[in-house]
Amino acid sequence: MNRAKKWGIVFAGFGISALIGAISCIILYYGLQNNPSATERDFSGMIWFYLCAAVGLIVGGVCFKIVLWGGRSRPISQK
Repeated sequence: MNRAKKWGIVFAGFGISALIGAISCIILYYGLQNNPSATERDFSGMIWFYLCAAVGLIVGGVCFKIVLWGGRSRPISQK
């Protein structure tokens, strides 16, 4: 695999994983903010925000590994 193709796959992986991670982070944050038991606590604001950011990073990292795994080149017939 030449360098241009490898870097293209890496940058595509960053873009796709960042988008999916950000969307999951936003959906989780809004879902938790609409939960009455979560908003009654004093410390809920930043704690929930950091929790959602961590979930977004984990989801993004998993998606990045999937993109890299799918983009690797290997022979069709492996014996």
